[in-house]
Amino acid sequence: MMMQSLARLRAVVPSNQRLFVRGLVFLAVVGVCYFVLAWQRYPISNGFSIFRNTISHLGSPDLHRNPTGYRMFRLGFSCVCFLMSCAVIFRHYRMRGLAEYRVRKNTWCYLIGIFFILATIFLPDSREKFYGLVKFQILHGGSVVIGMVFLGFGILYDTLLLRRLAASRCFRLGSARWCFPFSGALRAIYLLMCVFAFALGCLGIWEVRCALDPELPHWPGQGIFSTPLWEWIMFCYLVLFLCLFPRLLPDCSGVPAKEKQRG
Repeated sequence: MMMQSLARLRAVVPSNQRLFVRGLVFLAVVGVCYFVLAWQRYPISNGFSIFRNTISHLGSPDLHRNPTGYRMFRLGFSCVCFLMSCAVIFRHYRMRGLAEYRVRKNTWCYLIGIFFILATIFLPDSREKFYGLVKFQILHGGSVVIGMVFLGFGILYDTLLLRRLAASRCFRLGSARWCFPFSGALRAIYLLMCVFAFALGCLGIWEVRCALDPELPHWPGQGIFSTPLWEWIMFCYLVLFLCLFPRLLPDCSGVPAKEKQRG
């Protein structure tokens, strides 16, 4: 069932890399345009700033957030999530020859993470009540956390897989012995981890400062210690990473004759 589902999803993603890149660029441009429209409609009186407002604030219909531009944000965010999904499916296409490494399960890990992140457009960061005493912002935060956990496990598994293949230098794919450079893909993952670690370090320092000085405002943080700022940085880099990562991977979708080295 999972294999058939991925095959159907793969059918909408072109195998031609130039066509694929053009499609990603088109989705990215459309998404950015919608984000700009959502930002322009953000009420001036509410004072939007990436140092004070998270990405979710652009998509919140609350009066103190973005009651007129949240629909533009939802369209742009949908484009971005579709963009990431296409990149993940293309990653699966390039790695599908490594069936013994259970690449398919990891692909679903990525897609489930993106699904939960996409679900936040239906669960906005709003103070309105969803049911009973449960507010939308509680469900919004939970959906983001679940989505990031799934994406984190996907990236972690890819890291372990690529490190294993890079350490062996060569591995067998079918009857051929392949030798691939995995350094580019691994460097992209390591850079993502470094940015994430630096962000956690800055936020951790701010937590300590707030604990030592109760007069400091805990939210949103000042300057480089701003929580919304690091959310913007991490989200943008994550999207960029997921789009570039498939291009940095060697093509393991088959066994090209020119790459074969009979062992």
